[in-house]
Amino acid sequence: TLYLAWAMRKYGWEMPVDLRAPDRPIPDPALVRIFWLACLVYSVFSGLIYGTRTALFMDVCKPSVAATQFTAYMSLLNVVIWYSATWQGYAIEKAGYPATLTIDAAFGLACLLFLPLIRKRKAPAENDSS
Repeated sequence: TLYLAWAMRKYGWEMPVDLRAPDRPIPDPALVRIFWLACLVYSVFSGLIYGTRTALFMDVCKPSVAATQFTAYMSLLNVVIWYSATWQGYAIEKAGYPATLTIDAAFGLACLLFLPLIRKRKAPAENDSS
């Protein structure tokens, strides 16, 4: 994401282009290759994350209500996709592509700071009342 932001800035591709403009710019072929490479790499890792996250969620579900919990999880995931697409659309219109990609990468990297806080719960101690 940061590499794509850097490349877009380098090639002067900052703001959305009006597709109806008679003299709209044509992106440099090198930028198009960088874009496609970034899309492919992102898609591979995104697919791995989706699969792993879904498997992890199913692991923490209670079997008796797993279908309900999974449905709620997927619904909330759709909400996240919606609000992410919404804020990114506004940000692109106001600040341009490279700035939006940089902000998105910064928030994504900031989330990694919380990973060390994730711990497996300890099993509750069994009372031995004999």
